[in-house]
Parts: sequence; C-alpha cells; structure tokens
Amino acid sequence: EAAALLALPALAGADGPDLRVARLLVEERPEDARWLLERVGEQAGGQAGGQGGAVAGGDWVYTAIDVLVKTPADRAAAMPLLLPVMTVAPGLEAAGWLDMLAGDDPALSGAALVLLHASLSGDPERDRGYWLDLASLQVRAGQPEAAVRLLRQGAERWPEEFTFHNALSRTLADLGRTQEALAPAERAWAVAAGDQKLRAGLSLAKLRKALGDVPGAIRALDEALAAVPEPPEGVEVRTRRYRQQVAAYRAEIIAVISAPGLPAPAKDTP
Repeated sequence: EAAALLALPALAGADGPDLRVARLLVEERPEDARWLLERVGEQAGGQAGGQGGAVAGGDWVYTAIDVLVKTPADRAAAMPLLLPVMTVAPGLEAAGWLDMLAGDDPALSGAALVLLHASLSGDPERDRGYWLDLASLQVRAGQPEAAVRLLRQGAERWPEEFTFHNALSRTLADLGRTQEALAPAERAWAVAAGDQKLRAGLSLAKLRKALGDVPGAIRALDEALAAVPEPPEGVEVRTRRYRQQVAAYRAEIIAVISAPGLPAPAKDTP
C-alpha cells in the first residue's frame, strides 16, 4: 500500500506526514524517521493523530527505530526524539517502542519493563500475550530468575500452549541450566502443532546433544522432519526455513560422528 501511494503521479514533489510514513516504510530513509518523530514530538501536548491518519498509528515508529538505531550511540541519539512521542501514545504501544529501543541495555530494558507492567490490566487472561515480552525484558534487565518464575507460571496456567514451555526451556538453557531445560523442552515438543514441531525438535536436539545424548538428538531431529512435510515447491513459508535449520543441524552432527579418527562429539551449549 505504501509503495502504491508513492507511485501516484499527483504526489510527485509533494510532502507531508502521511507521505513521509509511506516513504519510510518503503525506502527506510533516516531523514524521514527523524522528521516524523520530531513533528509528532512537537505536538506532545496534543494528540499524535493530529499529524494525519498514517501518523496516528504507531507501527511506523518501529520502522523509525530500526532505521535510526544501529549502535549504542545511535540509541542515545534517538532517545530525545522518541520520549516526546511516547507521551502521546498508549502505554502498551510506548512500552513496545522502548522495548525495541532498549536492545541489550539493562537500564532501558528495566524502564520498558516498568512501563509494560504499569500498562497491563492485571488479568492474566487479558495480559497473556505480553507475558513473553515481560520475561524477555526481565532477562535483559538483569532479573533472570523473575523471568523463569513468570514462564513457569505461564506453563502451569496454560499447559497446552507451546510458547511458554518453549520460552522457559530456552531461558533456562541460556542461563546454563541445561538439564533443567530438558523437561520443558520435552513438554514443548509434546504440545507443539504444525511447524512448531520443527522449532521444538531442534531445541530438544540441542539440549540432548549438550547433555551427551547424541542418538537422542538425532532422533528428535528425525521425528521433527517426519512430523512436518516439505511445503509444495514455489510456496515460500517459514516452514521451509525451519526444516532447513533442522536438516542442517542433523547434517552437522552426522558429519562429526562419521569423520574417521575423530572422538565422539563434545557436549555443547544449546
């Protein structure tokens, strides 16, 4: 839609907020990102919607952050532009922007965590879509045990939901708690549906290999590939990419254990 808007002959040489948003989404020009953030920030005492229909929505802000922030120095430069915009945005939207801007900065991640907490309803059923964001921010803010507790609660409250088991396993693995990560990984495999089986199988295989169970790792990969067929030729979906990742990891293991004169594969970190 943005590309079609830019192609209209009537817009040749024109300028304005909606056009800048369209151009930002298509061409990712830093000057458009700065212009839009500055213009919305100037009206921080009013409503961002006064900038026009496209600017009223917040999706373009994510693109602006992605375009402007490539290094920690960029992050510091973008903060004065983003903060006024956040004052006229709903809390959840502003928390999402700050989350993206924070990257691996513990202080900004902590600020995004506080803002997200304050913006939630307190009802787990209504807020469940943000629990993974909360856990991610907790880890990045230096609160990994809080993240583990939250993900355990999610896995217990929604036992048939793949995402919480998978996220809990990955978080534990990232903390070096490989043995502890195995049970939620197995549960993630059990409840996974569709191409989730590929993600779950790959995670499970990496954990098993890290624990020295190479045959179990290969078995997990084979079961994942068997559970999710190759998409039809010409159909570009994420399933194909997931299958390639699983197949590549299987080939890597087989190459190591098949090489003559080499010792058994060492344990690694998933």
